[in-house]
Parts: sequence; C-alpha cells; structure tokens
Amino acid sequence: MIKNILFDCWSTLVKFKPKIESWTYNPLIAHLLNKDEVDTVKLKNFINSFLDEYYKTDIKYEIDNRQFYQLLIDMFNLKEDVSVDILKEETLDNLEIECEEHVNDFLNLLSKNKINMAVASNTMYSLDKTKEIIHSCINYNFDDVITSSMYGVRKPHQCFFDAVLNRLHYKKEETIYIGDSPIEDGYGPYNAGFKGSILVLNSKKDINLIPDKKIFDDPNFIFKIYQNYDEIIADFNNIKKYFY
Repeated sequence: MIKNILFDCWSTLVKFKPKIESWTYNPLIAHLLNKDEVDTVKLKNFINSFLDEYYKTDIKYEIDNRQFYQLLIDMFNLKEDVSVDILKEETLDNLEIECEEHVNDFLNLLSKNKINMAVASNTMYSLDKTKEIIHSCINYNFDDVITSSMYGVRKPHQCFFDAVLNRLHYKKEETIYIGDSPIEDGYGPYNAGFKGSILVLNSKKDINLIPDKKIFDDPNFIFKIYQNYDEIIADFNNIKKYFY
C-alpha cells in the first residue's frame, strides 16, 4: 500500500526559462573588476563544458553553486565587487520560474486521497532558495523539502534516498518516487528498495538509459511512464488502486 510520494523538483514540479543567455556566467562578468586581465572566452567555455558534463553524467556527489563560483574565482583569478553569496543569488534572478502544467491539479488529487508528500531533489542551489522557488508556484505545503545540496550526495546514490526516508520517517515499501530522470528517478528508487516510480518525461529523456532492465517487469515494483500530468490525471483511477 502506498502512503507516501517523494517528488523531484526541477522539470517535475517546476521548470525554468533563462531570461538571458549565459545566465550562470553573466553575474561573474557583471561584477568583474579585472576584466582586462581575464580570458572571458575561456571562462565562459569552461562554465558551459563543466555544467554540461555535470548534468549529463551519472555524478553521485553534489557541488553547490556557491562552491562552483568560488572555484571559478580562484581558477581564473577573478576579482569581484560582491560576495560569492550575492553571485549565487543573482544566478537564479536570471531565471523565469513556473510550475509544470497541471501539477497542482495532480497534487490536489493526491491530497484528497490522504497521501503524504515531500520533495527530495538534486540541486546546486541552497535549501532556502529551493523552498522559495517551489512555494512561488506550487499550491501545496509539503511535509518537507530535502535537497542534495544539504548532503553533498545526489540521486541516484542510495545514501541520498536512505537519508531522506529516515528524515521523513517514511517506509520505503510504502513510498514511490515521481521525477523526470530515468536513472535518478527511476533506477535510483528501484535500487534503493522503493515500492515504485513514476516518470513524467517532460524533457524527453531516454528511458533506455536505465542500466537494470529488470525494472520494467519486476512484479514487486510499480513502474509507470507518462509524458505529462494530463496523462497521469487521466489514468488516476489506475494509480489510486495502489493507495489502498
């Protein structure tokens, strides 16, 4: 019986659109005092390459954006006229945040069925900032919001899931995970012993990336794949049977 649901944050509850190009790079340049001494092309290319590798590979440890900015400052001898803490805040100011379409409708359905809900997500950003982003567009007070930046460990590492479940006092056999990443949100909970996983593939991620194909036909694991929340809501009666 399912009593608890954990949600990913990015591309599951909320999505963002950059207001400007190079939104991570831009705050550094805006406050840079020694621009004439810095190879800004090299700096920009490094940022793009680092983040591209960071998000596309199965890295199980987290670097928060304050650490990332400090790394860049020391690597490239940047002299900034503001603190690292201000730089990391300005990064998110360059993003337009909105909730995933119809996610609030789905949360209301779960709430009516007395399901406990919390957020457990990978993110470079601080816990407080993540909470602020979620509460800016999600109309539900979760049991808790837990981030990889709290622990320095990311999904799909089993330590992350174990810590989250212990913190929430959720039993893994009564919990499913909802997210958009086949590896982090599908295989990760499966490997950690959860009851199930629901993938909402808004970002068109490749389901074939999952390394253990047993997940697809394991009778003890609920595994469902949808393209959006409209599909989940339409199939809610089939999902609901696992709640009782």
